[in-house]
Amino acid sequence: MNGADLQYLRRFAKKRAVSKERQVLPAAFEPRRDEDALSFTLRDGSLQSQEQLLQYQAHFSIQPSGDLPGLCFLTHCNLTEDLKPPLPPRYKEDETDPVYGKLHHQTDVPSLTQQNQMATQATQNGLLLPAKIKGREHPS
Repeated sequence: MNGADLQYLRRFAKKRAVSKERQVLPAAFEPRRDEDALSFTLRDGSLQSQEQLLQYQAHFSIQPSGDLPGLCFLTHCNLTEDLKPPLPPRYKEDETDPVYGKLHHQTDVPSLTQQNQMATQATQNGLLLPAKIKGREHPS
């Protein structure tokens, strides 16, 4: 993949991150409580198939509930050319994750305007996997 084709996965576990119409909402791009930047996972060759994405989703199950995060993605161009001002992703290994930590990237925390732009871009790219919260898919 060349730089323009790179995709960055974003996990979210909030019911209000996706509408019933499967539109990604700005809440998907709010930093989690443990984030001082916005985390993404580079979608490399190990994260292309539906089965691989389901394994990734299961890896990040939320404990103790067992809820599964939803997945959307932004492209490198979405983050560096379409977003105003741009939020270029930078590599930052997550040493606490031996499986996917080497694919970890982050951007600065987006403004509300940028979160709105990112939600529009992620909706256009398509929702990869819905979140499963309390045994139900969201959006349901």
